[in-house]
Parts: sequence; C-alpha cells; structure tokens
Amino acid sequence: MLGLRGLVPDAPQRSDGQSTCVSRSAHVRFGPDSRVSHFWDEARSIGRWFERHVTRLGEPDEDRVEWDAYCLYEPDALWMSEAPVAVSWGRTIVETSDQLTEALDRMLASNGPAGGAESSLD
Repeated sequence: MLGLRGLVPDAPQRSDGQSTCVSRSAHVRFGPDSRVSHFWDEARSIGRWFERHVTRLGEPDEDRVEWDAYCLYEPDALWMSEAPVAVSWGRTIVETSDQLTEALDRMLASNGPAGGAESSLD
C-alpha cells in the first residue's frame, strides 16, 4: 500500500501576524492523523521556498510566499539541489480539493497493492 505522508507548515499570513489557522481548523474538523506533521514556520521560509522553486507565481525579485496550497509528489521523489517535479499542485486547497483527490486516487491506483486494489481515499 502507498504510504501517504503530509507536512503542514503553518505561518503568520494576516497583517496582525496571526496564523490563518487553516491547519489547526483542519485538525479539529477531521481529527488527528498520524501521517500528517504540523509545525509553525514563523519566518515563512517554507512558503517562500515553494514560491521560488515550485509554484513560481511571482517575479524572481518579488518576496512572495506560497500558502494555502498543496504539492503532491511520487513516493520515490528525491529532493536534491532542486525540487522534484510535482505530480499535482493547486491552490487554494479548498478550491482545488477535487483535483487533489483525483491525483491521489490515480497515484493510489498505480502504486497500490495488486494493481491498485485499494484506490480510494475514503
């Protein structure tokens, strides 16, 4: 079975420096999930890195931060000097949740046991 793992950085995004609480509200709504690690990124370093190296939505000299987005990678993706190519990515997570579900279902079907016998996230 495909081992899913999620990393969820939470960072201040509002002008008052508070978190948007997206990951905290998801934790409350869906309950704890041992496959997901949540952590606080005060400096928003992870969001800046993803904007510069993965999603690349801004101009190279802009100080933009990617947030409320997902990036999905193959289980054997190697993170070297550059990020691997994402199988799928989208933002906002709510607006692209169908896209994420479809990408995960495809990944589970192609990497799951017995040719994808377990291909659902439900």
